[in-house]
Amino acid sequence: MAHLVTGYAGKEHITSADQGSFNASFFGTGQFVMEAGRRFDASIVDNNTVRVFDGDMLMQGRHIRIPPDAYEDMAISTGTAGKNRADIICMAYEKDAADGTERAYLEVIRGTETEGEPVPPQCIAGNILEGAERNQMPLYLVVLRGVVLSGIECMFQTITTYQALAEKYEAEFLKACRDFLGSLTVYDTMAGIKGNNEPKQLAGALALKEFHDAYKELMGEGDISKIGGGTVIGAIMALSRIMTAATASAAGKAGLVPAPAAGAQSKYLRGDGTWQTPPDTNTTYGAATQSAAGLMSAADKKKLDGVAAGANAYAHPTASGSKHIPSGGSSGQILRWSADGTAAWGADNNTTYGNMTAATASAAGKAGLVPAPPAGAQGKFLRGDGSWATGPTGPQGATGPQGPKGDTGARGATGATGPQGPKGDTGARGATGATGPQGPKGDPGPRGTAGVNATTTAVATQTANGLMSAADKKKLDGMSSSSIEKKTITPASNTSLTISTSTSGAYVKNGWCFLFLEGTIGTMNASSWTTIGFIEGAVVPCQYFTKGSSGQFRFLPGTNRTQIMVQTGTGTSSYCETSFPCA
Repeated sequence: MAHLVTGYAGKEHITSADQGSFNASFFGTGQFVMEAGRRFDASIVDNNTVRVFDGDMLMQGRHIRIPPDAYEDMAISTGTAGKNRADIICMAYEKDAADGTERAYLEVIRGTETEGEPVPPQCIAGNILEGAERNQMPLYLVVLRGVVLSGIECMFQTITTYQALAEKYEAEFLKACRDFLGSLTVYDTMAGIKGNNEPKQLAGALALKEFHDAYKELMGEGDISKIGGGTVIGAIMALSRIMTAATASAAGKAGLVPAPAAGAQSKYLRGDGTWQTPPDTNTTYGAATQSAAGLMSAADKKKLDGVAAGANAYAHPTASGSKHIPSGGSSGQILRWSADGTAAWGADNNTTYGNMTAATASAAGKAGLVPAPPAGAQGKFLRGDGSWATGPTGPQGATGPQGPKGDTGARGATGATGPQGPKGDTGARGATGATGPQGPKGDPGPRGTAGVNATTTAVATQTANGLMSAADKKKLDGMSSSSIEKKTITPASNTSLTISTSTSGAYVKNGWCFLFLEGTIGTMNASSWTTIGFIEGAVVPCQYFTKGSSGQFRFLPGTNRTQIMVQTGTGTSSYCETSFPCA
């Protein structure tokens, strides 16, 4: 039954099938990308993401598009070490058999992993014009080598616009007119042709007289009726193919070589269109040097034969994980993440900290830098309210019996000297109590001998506080002023590997994380990656691999932490020492 598509019917009557059939009839029944927007350009965002940008396409007449300045990120599942895989990103068409609704969307077809060269998966090839409910148009081939997304390859065809085609064919037609017709005088009768003496003429063909003269000039004496089949059109085609000789001031034109005369079998065609014997000069050559061309010497030939084919054809790989440290940079800069497998020099912008926040009677303070003590405060102490102050001195109590030694407290300011009392037994030093009310000032007593501070405090150890030893002071003075920050290693909740937190450690300095990791492997699949823990507060810019004593380790960036994964054997101890840039 006939169906008027572009006519008024008093109701909605134009379907997607009507428009799709028109598009297919006008543009073709294939599937291709059109010259609009970014034409579905794609780029690798990271090892698990490919970004597809805007564009328009026709899929068997169906018009599908991603709006301008928009894009879609396609998730690519991580590959397996030692395996290769090929996925396909395609534009999928789908029609609901129940209600007839249609939709289009991007999807990833996952390929099969193999140790050899991967084979791309098959796309569904449905005929939408004949009512197929599914069709997939391949856009990009995604290749994974092990766990690395190594590259993407375009799989679609792009067609040009009708305006560009019209402009191209118009230019080619005008060029053909200029090349083959030139500027000609037109005659439309044979009488006009025969009686004409002008140098250029055309009446469906050029005048016989002019061609006869041209033939004699180019080919020697001859009969014009014997070339081109004896017709004017044939003569035009024959003479238009003969080369034009060059002169001292003008270049020649391409064409047929003029016929050599009898006896010219050993002569050569010269640029002026004649057959000549070339001069026999410059036939002796010396051996080639580094500054002048010449014959190859026997020594050079021997050296060349000793070089294997392709010996100097090495090309350093440029894929992610194979790039060198970039040039440039300046003092104070660090390597920061720029793109997948690429680092760039940048400022270390996480080195400025504020002063501590003081505590109040109702609110706790916050950690920070110690405020600078002013001049003259060398004998004062930092108080909880953030000020440098002198400790209060309480009234002197009676001397009690000597008890066990308490923790060393802060030394208070020297109070007024009271009258000397009888010396009692040494009492235990208790905790500092609250300051009592000040009593009346006593008479000045005699000045006692100078005392010393904390002469009975032992040297500090790794398990007890104490005085700094001279050896520790020397070591501290020899260290860089750059801070070294220890990070916490949190074991994952699994029984495959037990991390030894007492012997493992992660330290951050100047934007680099230095890691020593030790643990015992339990039951584990040697061919799969397993999460065993996290480095808190340190983030690697991109995934990083390193070998351990048994197996290999993998580090992945997370939110304010770095994920630790391992791939190793069963029932072994494994450790690794490594360093990598981190934020």
